[in-house]
Amino acid sequence: MSEQPPPYNPYDPNAQTPPPPPPPDYGQAPPPPPSAYGQVPPPAYGQPPAYGQPQYGQPPFPGYGYPQPSDNNGKAIASLVLGIVGIFLCPLIASITAIGLGISAKKDIKRSEGRMGGGGMATAGIVLGSIGAVLGLVIAAIFIAAIATTSNCVSSSNNGMFTANCS
Repeated sequence: MSEQPPPYNPYDPNAQTPPPPPPPDYGQAPPPPPSAYGQVPPPAYGQPPAYGQPQYGQPPFPGYGYPQPSDNNGKAIASLVLGIVGIFLCPLIASITAIGLGISAKKDIKRSEGRMGGGGMATAGIVLGSIGAVLGLVIAAIFIAAIATTSNCVSSSNNGMFTANCS
């Protein structure tokens, strides 16, 4: 039988020190310990991922969901703003400009083949511009009718004063 050396005793002055442990192997990582539930452990660093999943830092695979428009058309935004301004502040000028910009924006958006958004804003600008233009025409017609009926009533006298002679 082979005789085993006695265990190392650090307090014994005659004891020899045990040999150092072997250096670690830097080429490969040790295999992971087996899982308690029979599951496959995750892959170690440097190994390809399972099932084609992207690693950290890589972009996701293309084709998920619908492509989003990258930017809204500036003409569509201007059409919407001018349509709102046309209803409340300056009916004829802003409304007609809103209609023109809205139609131009719809053409640009259609030509961009989905790269540009803002079709809803362009449509809203056209609708609001149309409402503002009709409102402006009605206000202009009422104003012209009021001037036409009152122009026959006002006359000036010799002393520079205006008098109303409506009969």
